[in-house]
Amino acid sequence: MDWISVKDKFPEERRDVLCIFQDKERHRRRIEISWVDSVGCFLFEDIYGQVTHWMPLPEPPKDENE
Repeated sequence: MDWISVKDKFPEERRDVLCIFQDKERHRRRIEISWVDSVGCFLFEDIYGQVTHWMPLPEPPKDENE
């Protein structure tokens, strides 16, 4: 999977995705799980900084009991 720029495409609303947050004040990047809310904003941007890229989460491993 490749990172997708928010300039190119946004994820579906309320779908968990892996995000890169850019904190310009501290010059740091952070990777967290987030999602886009109903007004088109990523959750946690007010805490971690602006999202620059995202990617879908991988499928979880299959349960050994299945």
